[in-house]
Amino acid sequence: MKRFFLLTLIVLAIGSSSLAQSFGVGFGYFGADNSRGVGITVPLEFSIMQFGDVNLSVRAQVGVVFSQKPDLNVAFSPLISYTVTSLGVLPIKIYGGPTIQLFVQNVLEDARSFSWSFLGGLAGVSVSVFGILNLFAEGSLSFLAGNPVFGVQFGLRL
Repeated sequence: MKRFFLLTLIVLAIGSSSLAQSFGVGFGYFGADNSRGVGITVPLEFSIMQFGDVNLSVRAQVGVVFSQKPDLNVAFSPLISYTVTSLGVLPIKIYGGPTIQLFVQNVLEDARSFSWSFLGGLAGVSVSVFGILNLFAEGSLSFLAGNPVFGVQFGLRL
């Protein structure tokens, strides 16, 4: 059942990437209390409106943190981004917004626990390298029962 649950989340993330305007993979370091570790995420972004260089979008992200006991992290963020054209060479996009996150601790065990965080934020920068390929780096901070949960990641996005 545990493996089926994890496999279902991965299939949903990959399947919904066909509907997203932007999807990719990120690697980083995530931490909360004694559950810190390296993780992999799949961010999907859906564009809503664009006003010149300012874009409004919604992002859904699923991630697995490989700590002593693996955790699952699902985040939803409305993002505002601004595209800075650096002398026409490489367009740089700066973005940020609030986050709502679901944390599932000990995802592969029967004693897993679910927690929601409605207080958090995400900020990042993305650089277009080969037209459709973007490199990104970002940081996030949420509060779960008064304790900070942070994340720093980098990756590729199409």
